[in-house]
Amino acid sequence: MKKARKTKRLAHSAVSLAMSAAMCTSGILGSLAPVVSVAGATEDDLARGQDVVVMADCPLVREATVKNNPRGSYLKLNDGDDATGWTSGSNESVKHTEHWAYIDFGSPRTFDEVRLFWDSNAYATDYKIQVSNSGRDSDWQDRAVITGNESGGEKIHDFEQTTARYVRVYVDKAKQENAAVTLNTISVFQKAEELSGEEAVEKDAAWLTEDEIKSAADLYPEITNPDLQNVKASLNLPKTGFNSSTISWSVSPDDGGINTDNGEVLRGAEDKQYELTATISKDGVSETKTFDVTVKANVVLGAELVFDGDRTYLTADGEPLPYVNVQNCGMQHYIRSGKPYEEQIAMAENLFEKTASLGYKRIGIIFKWKDFEPTNAGEYDWRVVDKYIEWCNKYDLYWDIVWFGSNSCGGTRLVDGGSGISGGEVWMGNLPTYVDHYTGYFDNGVHSGAPMVKCPVLKGPNYEYIKANELRAVQDLMNHIAKVDTNRRTACFQVMNEPYWHEMSRPYWQNNWSKNNEGEDRWVYDWISDMAVAIKASDYSVPTRINGSFGAYNPDQYNWLNELPGIDFMGDDSYNSNVSVIKDNIVNKLGGTAFPHIAENNGGYGNTSSLVLTTLINGGGYHSWELAADQGQCMSKDVAINWQLGKPANWNESGLDMGRLNPSMNRISRLIAVAPLDTMAGFNIDQNTPLASYQNMQTIQGIYAGYECDDASVAMAVKKDKAVYLVSDSASDGNGTVNFITYQEPVSASYGEMNEKDEWVVSEELTPVKGEDGIYRVPVKSGECVRVEFKDVALAQLTDLTVNAGELTPEFSPSVHEYSLDVDTDVSEIRLSAELEGEDASFYANGVTYASGSTTLPIPLQFGANDITMHVVWDSVGAVADNTYTIHVNRNIGDEITAARIAESIQNVPKYNGEGTLTMPQVPDGYSICIETSDKEDVIAKDGTVTLPSLDQVVRVSFRVTKDSDPEDTGVSRKLPVKIDAKSDTPQNINLALKKSVIDMTAGETGEVGVNAVDGNYLTRYVSSASIQGGPGYFTVDLGSVMEFNQMVTHWDAARVGEYALWVSDDNKTWTEVIPRKTLDHAGQQIDNFDMVSGRYVKFGALKNGPGAGVFAIVELELYNKKLISEDTVLRGLELSAGTLSPEFNTDTKSYTAVVGSETDAVTVTPKQNGADAVVKINGETVKNGEESKPITLETGENVITVYVQDPVNEDCTDTYEITITKKGYSTEEYQNVLLKKPVTTPNGGGFWHSPSNVNDGNKESFSQPSGSMADYQFDLQGTYRIDQFQMTTSAANVPVNFDVKTSLDGKNWTTVASVVGYKPTSVTLDFEPVNARYLLVDILSGSSMAAINEVEAFGVPVEYNAGAVAGNIHSLSVEVGDTQLKLPAVPSPYTVQIKTSSNPDVIALDGIITASDEYQYVDVVLEVADGEDRAETETIRVTVPPKSLTCANVAEDLYRQIMEMISPTVPKDVTRLELPAPPAGFNVAYNYVEGDKTLLAFNGNAVTINPQRSSAGANYSLTVSRGEESATSEGWLRFTVPGRSATAQEMIDELKFETTQKSGNLLKLPEMPEGYKLEIVSSSNQSVINLVGNMPEIESTTKVDLYLKVTKTDDGTTAYRTVKFTVQSSADFKALENLVKQYEELYTQEDLYEADSFRNFLEAMREATRVLGEESSSQAQIDDAAAAVQEAVDSLVKKAEPEELPYEDVKDTDWFYNDVRTMFEKGLMTGVDPETFAPALNLTRDQFAVILWRAEGSPKMDYSKKFTDVAEGQWYTDAVLWANENGIATGYADSKLFGPADPISREQAAVMLYRYAEYKGYAVSEKADLDSYDDADAVQEYAKDAMAWAAGAGIIKGKDGQNILAPQGNTNRAESAAVISRFVQKYEK
Repeated sequence: MKKARKTKRLAHSAVSLAMSAAMCTSGILGSLAPVVSVAGATEDDLARGQDVVVMADCPLVREATVKNNPRGSYLKLNDGDDATGWTSGSNESVKHTEHWAYIDFGSPRTFDEVRLFWDSNAYATDYKIQVSNSGRDSDWQDRAVITGNESGGEKIHDFEQTTARYVRVYVDKAKQENAAVTLNTISVFQKAEELSGEEAVEKDAAWLTEDEIKSAADLYPEITNPDLQNVKASLNLPKTGFNSSTISWSVSPDDGGINTDNGEVLRGAEDKQYELTATISKDGVSETKTFDVTVKANVVLGAELVFDGDRTYLTADGEPLPYVNVQNCGMQHYIRSGKPYEEQIAMAENLFEKTASLGYKRIGIIFKWKDFEPTNAGEYDWRVVDKYIEWCNKYDLYWDIVWFGSNSCGGTRLVDGGSGISGGEVWMGNLPTYVDHYTGYFDNGVHSGAPMVKCPVLKGPNYEYIKANELRAVQDLMNHIAKVDTNRRTACFQVMNEPYWHEMSRPYWQNNWSKNNEGEDRWVYDWISDMAVAIKASDYSVPTRINGSFGAYNPDQYNWLNELPGIDFMGDDSYNSNVSVIKDNIVNKLGGTAFPHIAENNGGYGNTSSLVLTTLINGGGYHSWELAADQGQCMSKDVAINWQLGKPANWNESGLDMGRLNPSMNRISRLIAVAPLDTMAGFNIDQNTPLASYQNMQTIQGIYAGYECDDASVAMAVKKDKAVYLVSDSASDGNGTVNFITYQEPVSASYGEMNEKDEWVVSEELTPVKGEDGIYRVPVKSGECVRVEFKDVALAQLTDLTVNAGELTPEFSPSVHEYSLDVDTDVSEIRLSAELEGEDASFYANGVTYASGSTTLPIPLQFGANDITMHVVWDSVGAVADNTYTIHVNRNIGDEITAARIAESIQNVPKYNGEGTLTMPQVPDGYSICIETSDKEDVIAKDGTVTLPSLDQVVRVSFRVTKDSDPEDTGVSRKLPVKIDAKSDTPQNINLALKKSVIDMTAGETGEVGVNAVDGNYLTRYVSSASIQGGPGYFTVDLGSVMEFNQMVTHWDAARVGEYALWVSDDNKTWTEVIPRKTLDHAGQQIDNFDMVSGRYVKFGALKNGPGAGVFAIVELELYNKKLISEDTVLRGLELSAGTLSPEFNTDTKSYTAVVGSETDAVTVTPKQNGADAVVKINGETVKNGEESKPITLETGENVITVYVQDPVNEDCTDTYEITITKKGYSTEEYQNVLLKKPVTTPNGGGFWHSPSNVNDGNKESFSQPSGSMADYQFDLQGTYRIDQFQMTTSAANVPVNFDVKTSLDGKNWTTVASVVGYKPTSVTLDFEPVNARYLLVDILSGSSMAAINEVEAFGVPVEYNAGAVAGNIHSLSVEVGDTQLKLPAVPSPYTVQIKTSSNPDVIALDGIITASDEYQYVDVVLEVADGEDRAETETIRVTVPPKSLTCANVAEDLYRQIMEMISPTVPKDVTRLELPAPPAGFNVAYNYVEGDKTLLAFNGNAVTINPQRSSAGANYSLTVSRGEESATSEGWLRFTVPGRSATAQEMIDELKFETTQKSGNLLKLPEMPEGYKLEIVSSSNQSVINLVGNMPEIESTTKVDLYLKVTKTDDGTTAYRTVKFTVQSSADFKALENLVKQYEELYTQEDLYEADSFRNFLEAMREATRVLGEESSSQAQIDDAAAAVQEAVDSLVKKAEPEELPYEDVKDTDWFYNDVRTMFEKGLMTGVDPETFAPALNLTRDQFAVILWRAEGSPKMDYSKKFTDVAEGQWYTDAVLWANENGIATGYADSKLFGPADPISREQAAVMLYRYAEYKGYAVSEKADLDSYDDADAVQEYAKDAMAWAAGAGIIKGKDGQNILAPQGNTNRAESAAVISRFVQKYEK
């Protein structure tokens, strides 16, 4: 988890009037003037045309006189006219007035002269010319100081050349005391040549001092960073010098403690030293300056703001705690401003007691500045603070400080002249009395009905004085808390209260608050920021926040508040009981803050518990102002004054609700604070008044959880793992009328709470009861938390996937979601067959939904690449899940394929991806494609250039494909539509409806609420109420502002709608139809595209439920403004000329490493791209696809190479990759075994069975072995080597177990470079940081006394002996008790060693003198090794200085520290023994079991034996040190976490799963083994069937074989065995079935000859046979059953009966329409005009056509209604016409109530009715012809174009009379109608 850190301070811009804070009344010029840009800049005067800012500062009324141009004369300052200008304000009552004017260049400019022209009378006598690069008050630098000026007119001031963004004229004294000044002109020039790089760098280096950088605070750095050795807040790190140099910053160590981008510092648990380096550069000249910086530790970390995934939460005393708070609670009545301490606290304890009695854990307390520093500056009275902390401890509360200071709205409301609570009340100011005379006052009428008195005006000449004292006050407060709040009860600090509502400043705050730090509000901005920084720089650190009433304003105005330095988050004072408003404030208006919360809301609202839960489930916090308040900002006096300690208060209903909800939530408070948002759900909180009778369920990550009540209570559910926890404000006694409900069968249920380890502690077991309605119920009890555990919910997935052409790669597996497939040239379409998991599973591909076991419709393929996506959906009680599978199909081209055929195969055009060039359809390698024709070249030009239109356009484009090697081989595609979206400001490809407000629901009140349809969670849904079974039902989404969109995507549950529609509106009153009534015939995803529309409100209408559905359930509704981004940015590979990328390249992996030797001076990088035209830059240099970059020089160490990829069309589409190449300091050739055959001795060895020289003889078969005692091995390398690796090899059972590897330069002083604990044969390799060594020692610590070692090797490179080598070998220093002088290590002559630096010279001085204290101390020391000019420093060495005298307490804490460093965060894996640090002589240590797995550890002296389990386990011990009668126990527990051990060989072989039936002719498939294990065949009962290497030759019959298998664990050589029985099938067993299938394949083409049911049985039998053949594990019984089923199905095929003869005398079998009339006759769709006459040439009428379709639908009976005036009741066609009209198939004539039943039906009318009927049936209607290819296309009316295109494309309507015409207005005779409908039936009835 990352702790919250604020980002950098907002940049100061031209309109940032922050440089000297000011306040003025509205409409008065002369203080903070608006910024205006002046046109017409000249070449020489740098001031011309730049922004001008002016100020005249006085504490009360600001008056500004103007000259020649009232209200805006400052515009004349830089117009070049000496006769016009600006006059400042004045005030006679003030002895000094601040005047200034400055020019803002927008960016730094270089200049050396300022020309002024003063008025002849109103001029300044004393003034300064100042410059600044930041504009901060503390950052102005004097360039010219003028005193005693005696005249107006022109004044020219030259000074040394400077570079700055701002230049200011600052007036110290006017000609006449206290008078205004008039300045007519400011001009700025550069006269001299710009300083050279050397001069500029020298000057700026001299300017850049510690004072310049030590503090980023505008004022009073002594409060935060008095110097660089006491840094607690941000540093000022300028990026530009005053002489046009650039300044870059670096820091060492770069561990995040100092952010060199913005100067922020991160304080840790200890002081931290840094070296900060500035590099000042210009024109190739640079100079560095270094600064030693100490970042001070956080003395006390009271609380934190923590980021964790999608959750941000606050802690209290280190633990997550929901931010549910109650503020003030009548505190203003208890704290009597200016009264004695005793009176202030007389009643205040009631507040804490009553808050805790309602179960609250947090309380907010007003701190009013004047109450704690009442009289004299710096004299604070914190006694009340001590009481608050005492009461917090007593009542288990955490408190927020709510600071009422200089810029706060309101203050303590006090009785005016009385001592009781009644009487006239007034709002008092917040300032201490000692600053009263430094401020003015302003009477602003009334506030909340009381007279306003003494409202301070703070922006006067004493602004800095007031601010400084307030900063010191808050910091002293926090420092005091650090001393007394030992239990860390202080949890947050609100900096000011509603600062922008300050009464004096309110008018301009409302106008300027939103100016992004660019308006008159900057002084308040700085004040708040500096307050927060002062708090952060104190000794007690807590999160800081601000609050305000943002409800009336656009939240975008306040986003900049999130960037206030030092402020962690902000909240809204909502004062609103509307649940939707509160949710909108949390989700949208405060969505940009780090932690959104309702900072104040009336505690008397009757639905307070609903509001609280609304904020929690949306990731926020909630603060009530007052408990049981009776109005917005004042507690009921009658309630508060009567409170008595120990007696309950008389709470109103909201207080009682929270008194039940809080205890319930407290049982799982940690979980509520940190739970991901998609694991939380609220119940009965969507209405402003909770429903008295309520029942609802929601899906939470696949679990159906719900709540029912009859007492208007509310609840919240939180899911963790497989359990759901429910809390509630119900007063139920568990009688069963208030329940947790679910459709899923629970595993268990209980009441209880979570302990500090997040373990559930059961207080009462519960039994879920299943009712007759199928719902399980668990009773809810007041104040309890219900926990219900469920089984796992599986995701939807395929169990089998087959294709009818080619083979999937890889072979299908349910867990693999992406496949490739190659098909032959002649495969123009493909079908998929899928088997799914679960009865409720379905899948959809290319927009069509299928059930499990189905085969898809043909999916067309073009030559080359085709992507097919399948979605698998499982909808069962309690879960809706979606899995996606993708098949990349490549249709190969052969030698005979022509470009014309490739062009014909092109099905569509890639969606346009942005302004630029159209992406062409993909063609195979060796072919080119270009645009042949475009019917709108102003939108898509023939060169592919796209110009976005003002309205959406569909452009028809054809493409020419040409073979590159043969230009004559060419062909043109058909015209294809390309959708080009209009220009739009609406965000594209973003779900515009996501988490927007649902403001109106006409259905769903008793079901799941509409917000679930826009919450982005596919496991929740909006379920309608059952009352709309007949429809309709609606819900409306408020997008927040007018948006443009052209696509709706809906996701449906099984209980879907049958018909729906969509409307849009700007005002939620007048609606425009977007999607007319439309049929939905499938669950899953539905995509609706339409022309671009705009609106703020979107209404979705469910007009009819789906078949058999009593309700409808929509999972998600999404709205998009679609514009696809190009794919050309994709990078497919990176190749290095040296070294190897790690990991291997993957497009989605952005960071890589590689290692090269010193012989590699440079590398090149070759990019492999997807889009050949994409822009690739490597270290800033453009590189083409497939070409090498320029050589990139490598330095020893790490070298970072950046690869930047940018789309050539859409510049926003980019990717960045990084390669870190480490260049070693040696070549690969120099690297060698430095121990080989070098002299070896055994310092502690006795006799040897085998010689010590065998350990480094280069022969790993020989070995060294002592004869009876362990022996160490010491090697003389006979030279100095830099080594970084050690290897040891053993072969015998007797081995060393624990040993250290040490190195030395002199053979006396040794440094441990590597250690092995628990060595296991047969070898070990240890890598460590490179170290210089002459000697190497293998120090055997434990193991066999006759440990045998085969070979010891160490690898490195030879080095020349130097100071660096000596220093590099010094790693540790030791101090014993009583040492007064540090013992420095011995170094070889002639080198000397001395202390270079000490982090604490008071403990270890530079001369080595040691000053011990009563505790252990830890000092960081750096030594310097030197021989003349050959000098080098050691690494920083941590020295442990023991106390003057050892006690059990200090020894215990030191041992605890050492051991925790060894075992944190876990004990090393597979380690079975640890050597623990021994206590000093005379002390004993004992380890005491506390909790955890007691079998895990066994302590024996100073060692612990570890017994690792299969899974991770832990145990906690305390450590007790004793000496005689004295003893002490460490404060913390030793927390041992032991990782799960590796499986034994026996465990591994027992757990293996084998595929025991396999087909001969293959290699035996054995389980894939984890790393570290090997599986072998030891013996086979029949090696002719399965031999010892797993070969299985072809056999004639199925045979069973027993295999004896062995698993070897490679790290310890242990083995285990198991016998497994295999069945090997003969391939011949499959032959008969294969032949049978082939024999009957031809029947596939004869479907028309057989009855449908019998042919369907045949297809199913053949499909099952194909499946059995594809399964190698199919048994003989399965094969036989499949063959029998095929044969039976063939034998059972029933041929269709010969058709009876037609009765019509006017229809002959030679007529072209004969078969069509027969089809109509057989299906009963058309009859003759009489029994013997069909009348083929007679025109068909509209009523007759409607009757034909009505009959096809089964002739449904209709209730008569007079829809059409010409359709009477009881006519033979009445039901048909009414049915067609109700289902949108026939609408009648427009703008009339006529149907025209007897009118002849035209060809286009017939096409429209058929088209609508097809849509009604859910048939695919995407196959459409290009109407432009017909000669009379223009004759088709607009309403019929889609229908005619479909009818022609589907072959249902053909050209009239064999001509290339459609004749849309022509009549349709009965023969033609029979043909049209027959073709329709044949197409869709299959």
